[in-house]
Amino acid sequence: MEIKDKKPNIIAIIGAVILLVLAVVGLSYAFFSAYIKGSETDTSIEGTGAKLSLVYADGKSVITSSNIMPGWSATKTFTVTNNGEADTYYKLKISNITNAFVEGGLTFSIASSDGGTSVTEQAVGTTTRTITNSIAIAQGKTHTYTVTAKYINLNKDQTPDLGKSFSYTIGIEASNLSAPEGWQEASKGTLLYNLKEDNEVVVTQTIPGQQVSASSESVLASTDDDYGTSYYFRGSVKNNYVEFANMCWRIVRITGNGNIKIVLHNSNGISTTQSTPSSTTPCSSGNVESAFLKYDTNEMTSPFTPKNNNSSDNAYIGMMYGKENSSSYSETHKNLYKNDIMENLLDWYYNVIAAGDFNSYLGDTIWCNDKSTFAKYKNGTICGTNLGYGENKTCYSGLYRLIENEPSLICPNDNDGGTLSKFTAGDSKGNGALEASIGLLTSDEVIFAGGKYMDTSQEYYLAENSTQYAWWTSTPAENIGSNGIIAITYPGYLSSRYAGESNAIRPALVLKSTVKVLEGYGTSSSPYVITYTTK
Repeated sequence: MEIKDKKPNIIAIIGAVILLVLAVVGLSYAFFSAYIKGSETDTSIEGTGAKLSLVYADGKSVITSSNIMPGWSATKTFTVTNNGEADTYYKLKISNITNAFVEGGLTFSIASSDGGTSVTEQAVGTTTRTITNSIAIAQGKTHTYTVTAKYINLNKDQTPDLGKSFSYTIGIEASNLSAPEGWQEASKGTLLYNLKEDNEVVVTQTIPGQQVSASSESVLASTDDDYGTSYYFRGSVKNNYVEFANMCWRIVRITGNGNIKIVLHNSNGISTTQSTPSSTTPCSSGNVESAFLKYDTNEMTSPFTPKNNNSSDNAYIGMMYGKENSSSYSETHKNLYKNDIMENLLDWYYNVIAAGDFNSYLGDTIWCNDKSTFAKYKNGTICGTNLGYGENKTCYSGLYRLIENEPSLICPNDNDGGTLSKFTAGDSKGNGALEASIGLLTSDEVIFAGGKYMDTSQEYYLAENSTQYAWWTSTPAENIGSNGIIAITYPGYLSSRYAGESNAIRPALVLKSTVKVLEGYGTSSSPYVITYTTK
């Protein structure tokens, strides 16, 4: 079935389900039958250069059962195969929902172990929704899925389900996303080309946000970002080292526009007067440090906010900020003044990166400093107000994503729909408020790399360094009389720290997709070495 105007076309996997319940000796029994929406021949979608086919393992497109009671479950296995002429993407979606059952009684989960994605058990609910990010599937590849449908024993009266019916469809839909810009056509000799050749994009073993990465996990996986599809490294990765500006960096991800985000691993061996790379790689396993940032041999740590100002004002959760004691959200979070963390980042940038003439190799991106707010969690627990100004108790959306296990590489709009949080130097997708394209990682990026909020893990690559100082992310947490910013401490513990504390600065940069590699394989002993010319 052709998709017109690139609109999603859903293929049914589990069709409408009708459930009749009889109460017998305090238990709820049920008869369960199903049908698929449309005909069983409607099992493929077509898009530009790609064709996906869906096949049921048992040749049947429905789940049929009888004598169902709370505690029942059943499974259905299907495959999605890319029969097209190019790599492509798709998403999983739940739709066509009719559900008047006791809340939480009906659940589903989806598992895959060969390149697809997984969906943890969740209530069917009543809302049509996309339940995964874009899933990459290479030409000729097949993803196998097992859907588990359940009728849960809630340990409470479920007799209201008597006589009710429910139905829902789980299917796939076309994704409008594609590989990061330039990924397929990356020129030989570029860093982007080497990353493509040296890695296969696969599904993660663990679920970002819900689990820390496994000790055996070392993958390049995909999710959506502000530009399209981002490929990110997760777990105990050993092939994402890059030597740039005579320092050692780790590659965090390829952004949707094909640029490559890197974060400082250590700055040993730095010299602003060097014209060639150090003879000894700064990525050597013994070449580590605890503060990350330094020049003139001095280690640099910094508070997030100005020490002498009122750190309990909501203004100071930003990389830049507006007016203290303001009575409005927009005035509070205008990007008028630089916080201490930004002042120090720029100071280092000008004295090291720009002074060494390395800035010509850098691209721009959205540096997310999420200033949007929320009032309560999904379970109804109140966190704070949505006000976000003055000394009002306020919770910021980055904390919500951490608590609710919903990390995202898409930077939200602000409360007023603007781009106060989307820092860029010139990229029109952001606010253009930066003097130079430099920033910090977000807590979401740490989560995708393998961390978990309020949990400890030394298994993922971002936790390998910094044994003395915590290091800042750019993600505000909350203002509860003093501002909190998300930071990571040894050994890989992600939590909130007071913004007035002095912690390590771990700068991140974005390399252009066209930067060339002189040598290397991405390991600590043989990192990718960027070809460059300095003053």
